Amino acid sequence: MNLISSSIPPFLNLLAPNGRLIAYDHGEKRIGVATSDNLRIVATPHDTLETLPANHLPQKLQKLHQEISPSGIVIGLPLHMNGQESSQAKKVRTFSEILANLFTSTPLLLFDERLTTATVERMLVHEADLSRQKRKHHRDKLAACVLLQTVLDALRHTPV
Repeated sequence: MNLISSSIPPFLNLLAPNGRLIAYDHGEKRIGVATSDNLRIVATPHDTLETLPANHLPQKLQKLHQEISPSGIVIGLPLHMNGQESSQAKKVRTFSEILANLFTSTPLLLFDERLTTATVERMLVHEADLSRQKRKHHRDKLAACVLLQTVLDALRHTPV
């Protein structure tokens, strides 16, 4: 059974009524991680994983999922402003297949992540006034948090 969805309604139909969600914002060098509460109201930045060495990533993901026990996974799909997939999207689709193979009974949602990183970068520069080094440390997990909060809000407003 395919548990990868590309829109909210099928994902919602696969989810248990309650339980935490985990979101991933997959970048070139790092993967931002955010989690929700059990009632799926609030997203919180959780961690940043290094993408290299690639052979260590599955173990990191399994450890993270044991710790959080998510009932669903959200993965940011990088799209251009015209809706076409970016060059990074192929890597994200491969990453989603890895997750689907590791966590076969957990529903996954590939969700449009346009502007999440730009929103976070603007927030960190203009509102938090953080240096480039400090921004790099927080950017990915905050982008995952923005992504997850967008999904949580959409889930609450989607009829079952």
